Amino acid sequence: MKSFGVRSTMLVPLLGALTLGSAALGLFVYRAVERDQFAIVDGEVTRALAASVGSSARDRPARDTAVDTGSIEPPLQFVVGPDGTVIQRPASSETIDDAQLAQLVAEGGITTVGADPRYRAGSRTRADGTTLVMALSLRSVDASLDSLRRNLLLGGGVLVAVQALIVLAVARRVARPVVRLSGVAHRIAAGDFDTDVGRSEGPRETAALTDDLAAMLARLLAALDERQRAAAGAERARADMERFMADASHELRTPLTALRGYSELHQAGMLDEDGIDRAMVRIGAESDRLSSLVRDLLQLVQPTHRRAAEPVDVAAIVSAVVHDLRAAHPSHEIRHDLDAHAACIVDGDAERLHQAVLNLGANACQHTPAGTEIVITVAQRDGETLVAVIDDGPGIDSGVATTIFQPFTRGETSRSRSSHDGAGLGLAIADRIVGHHGGSIVCSPTPGGGATFTIRLGARRSPNL
Repeated sequence: MKSFGVRSTMLVPLLGALTLGSAALGLFVYRAVERDQFAIVDGEVTRALAASVGSSARDRPARDTAVDTGSIEPPLQFVVGPDGTVIQRPASSETIDDAQLAQLVAEGGITTVGADPRYRAGSRTRADGTTLVMALSLRSVDASLDSLRRNLLLGGGVLVAVQALIVLAVARRVARPVVRLSGVAHRIAAGDFDTDVGRSEGPRETAALTDDLAAMLARLLAALDERQRAAAGAERARADMERFMADASHELRTPLTALRGYSELHQAGMLDEDGIDRAMVRIGAESDRLSSLVRDLLQLVQPTHRRAAEPVDVAAIVSAVVHDLRAAHPSHEIRHDLDAHAACIVDGDAERLHQAVLNLGANACQHTPAGTEIVITVAQRDGETLVAVIDDGPGIDSGVATTIFQPFTRGETSRSRSSHDGAGLGLAIADRIVGHHGGSIVCSPTPGGGATFTIRLGARRSPNL
């Protein structure tokens, strides 16, 4: 129905214009033929008048002999006196009355008189003062014009019908892609974004419209997909924030609970001198733990201050980290491999990169047993600087491998705290520092057992960090 409506809207004015054009052409042809036929008859009337007047001039009064004009019907001859009375009238001239003859004589020229049949008549004054009127029948001319009129009407109707069929075929061909695109647009507006726009076809404008509609649908799908990803990302961010707040609350509550417990014991008078000394030692330790936790939390959640980038020797940072770890964890075998790369220069912040590598090394020492070998290597590959912290310890549980860089993630699933375990913020802080340097940290199993953390840094970084 919509397709028919579109075609009807297009065809009605076009068919109207074609009909008017055909009618105008037919009327022009009819009038031209009519003028030509009347010109022929008028010429015969003029010749008949000349022949009759010439013969009467030599022999008066005029003889009522017919002049052969070559027509099918001989002309009728009338003689009108000077006073306008009809002196001579043929017997077969009932349709021409005296008034018409008098008017013809008065006006002169050639005109049409009579009715059914009509006559084409002209007049000429003779020497004796009478006027000769010659009238030639238009019966054959009218019959010919009637036939022409019927043929023009029939031919015009056929022509209009053929033109209508051609226009309909062309309109359907032109309108088909438009109707199809209209249906596609309606389905898209209804929410069916899986609609196939189809291939470009039809005129150049329609093909361009198809391409534009396909591009618009592609951009719309991309925008919707981006919106869905953004919504999913926002949901994950909200879930991560809720988890972070819960974990932070738990981590803060543990030392605060210990501090409150020792304070209540002291207020109740339940501690002797030795107990007070032990309580003060524990209060100091828990205070240090609480201070360290708060410091790590602030470093993790606060915006990183941007500093001007400067050339940093990564090999020198690794060497310093190895010395720090040896002093803090003498029970582990810690070494570095810097022989192949004595100097690896990147653009960055030496202090923060030192902290990132130190956190990875400290994490390896805290989660491996005494005597474990830990190796920190530096290499350059495909324009990147790689720093790897490799241990041959028990490795990382597959249950936490995907969330190892999230805050408060530990190798064990429980929230119990051992004497050497931290709050689970070191890897998250290291990942954030490396991310601000445009790099990344990848965790992978060490061949033969253990875990390997690899920092990837580009050779050149942005001027501000």
